[in-house]
Amino acid sequence: MVDAISFVFNTFLINPLTNLFVLLSLLTGNAGFGVILLTIFIRLITLPTTLKQMHTTRMMAAINPRMQDIQKRYKDPKRRSEEQMKLYKEAGINPLGCFSGMLLQFPILIALYRVFSLAVGETPEAIIKVHGRLYNIDYLREGMPLNSHFLWLNLGRPDALLLPILVAGTTYVLQKVTTLPAQTEQQRAQAGMMNLMMPLMLGFISNNLSSGLCLYWVVGNVVAMLMQVALNRTDLGREQRELAAKRARKQALKA
Repeated sequence: MVDAISFVFNTFLINPLTNLFVLLSLLTGNAGFGVILLTIFIRLITLPTTLKQMHTTRMMAAINPRMQDIQKRYKDPKRRSEEQMKLYKEAGINPLGCFSGMLLQFPILIALYRVFSLAVGETPEAIIKVHGRLYNIDYLREGMPLNSHFLWLNLGRPDALLLPILVAGTTYVLQKVTTLPAQTEQQRAQAGMMNLMMPLMLGFISNNLSSGLCLYWVVGNVVAMLMQVALNRTDLGREQRELAAKRARKQALKA
């Protein structure tokens, strides 16, 4: 079972991403630009899932006042759960959709950890291993090793100061623009604590990760923020209108 999972992970994630990263780095002449282009490419590929997650999050915000009313009205947990599921069904949303993008990014992050450890690694072992993952294309094989220096970074090594700050900062801002609005003081306190602890934890972890992976995270956060801003402007109030229309149709059918 473990061997099968490892085979799938290597064949369909690590090896293709390694070859794509090397190709983009060679075309741009620098591994840093390769990371940026790879990030944009992955964001485009996962765009449908990301848009679904954003849509679900905004729909959850739209029905949040009614959800609070259900929690106050029904004290019985079973009845409250039934009414909440009815509301989800009426709104046409799946609450698990809020985590779909996150679940998809997790295996990609694991794969990229391996990709950057090999492709911009400085040890002879890393160079040998990355050659074993490259497809039989002379342009890719002859272009190794990559130029791993980008700005002040060596992409194969951790950055102990600025990049972890950027990881924490962009994660904090992204959470602020995507978090559902809290309705109670307790929820606001919990959300505030989570919005603070998660960026700090990621910033701390980033001290021991390769700069390539941290750069991917920062660029990905910036792209996600721009997408969220664009969605807010183009879809402002659309979820509320959709929900109101569904409610009106339901009332018309009852009548």
